[in-house]
Amino acid sequence: MSAEWTFQVSFRPMRLVTLVHRGDATHDNILETREFGVNFASDDQAALASLAGAYTSKEVHKLSSELFQTYSAKSIRAPMVSGCFFNAECRLVETLETGDHTMFLGEVLEVASNPDKGPLLYSQRRYWQRGQLLSKKPLAYATCTISGDLYRINGRLQGVENYPQTVTVTVSNTNGMQIVRENVDTDQYGYFELVKPNNPALKGTYLAKAEWNGQVGSAVATFN
Repeated sequence: MSAEWTFQVSFRPMRLVTLVHRGDATHDNILETREFGVNFASDDQAALASLAGAYTSKEVHKLSSELFQTYSAKSIRAPMVSGCFFNAECRLVETLETGDHTMFLGEVLEVASNPDKGPLLYSQRRYWQRGQLLSKKPLAYATCTISGDLYRINGRLQGVENYPQTVTVTVSNTNGMQIVRENVDTDQYGYFELVKPNNPALKGTYLAKAEWNGQVGSAVATFN
């Protein structure tokens, strides 16, 4: 069947969920066998995905079509679909009723992938291919968090070719008085943090800024 709501929910152990409408043949098959296969279709398998979603196996033997080429799984009994972007053999771990669908949580026992294939994307009832990678333009952002005795500025400098970089962090109050100005190094991914003691007597609104080569990220926080 075509199961649009299928995605990964854990790395270790690797687990996937798929949501299946109650009454579908696949729903009963999973409950009976306590296992299922997930086959993420490649972008040249749109017709296969359409066929899988157009009929129920209670009436139609879908695997009889020449569109379906299968191979024997290593750890489950269900046949796996050849030519996919990614395949996963799953053992059923848990079920959850979510309305008119049941969520099946599966622990992945075996995987196979094809780096030469692109994933088939589905949105607005149409199929799509993955497009070009969007480059990240340089951007700085910041957050400001104030507690009774501390204030902390967290943020990131992204879209930069090399890390670490040095970001200038300033904190001012609404009167324009600069409370702190300090250079902070990012980590290898561009994240930075500055933690300083807060004067509880200086209540009001604070403006924090993070600056790097003309890029400015700002945040506002109120301490009452």
